[in-house]
Amino acid sequence: MAGATAELMEQNRISPRSPRAALEPERVPMPTRRSSGARHPLVVAGNAVFTILILIAIVGGGILLVGKQSFDARGPLAEDKVILIPRGYGVRDISDLLVREGVVDQPLVFIGGVYAVKLRGREIKSGEYQFPKLASLDDTISILTEGKVIQHQIAIPVREAHLERGLNEQPGAPAGVLLRCRRG
Repeated sequence: MAGATAELMEQNRISPRSPRAALEPERVPMPTRRSSGARHPLVVAGNAVFTILILIAIVGGGILLVGKQSFDARGPLAEDKVILIPRGYGVRDISDLLVREGVVDQPLVFIGGVYAVKLRGREIKSGEYQFPKLASLDDTISILTEGKVIQHQIAIPVREAHLERGLNEQPGAPAGVLLRCRRG
């Protein structure tokens, strides 16, 4: 068998007549025409659709990668800060408030993170929150969804509470308005 392949190689080997002929390229036969099935409009459309899907997947993956890195990066807040999130604010309103207060520097990544958290069934709650310095977007969203608001203690002396109750129960007291006692 080794002899048969050696004979084939000898037959296919080109022996140039001169050094100049060795430098000239070989003559290659013209390529055959592509089949008509390869140019069919459905094949062209299918190739375009798959190309677009692949490009969308690559761009989407890049956006997710950059967004995730921004989501986990340190925040811009230089020191601890207390912020009141009013009832009825939407995601964009909260994002604008946090940007104004310096807690968040990338509102679009914050909004995307909030919507991702909403898919997991956690909602942002209103209240007064304390954000630590350099809190990442992940930390910020966790604080807002856990609902651990700042608790304020109020002390009402018993005598004044009885007075307020008595004033509000009087027949001439305005409806829907609570009267409060002043100290002093």
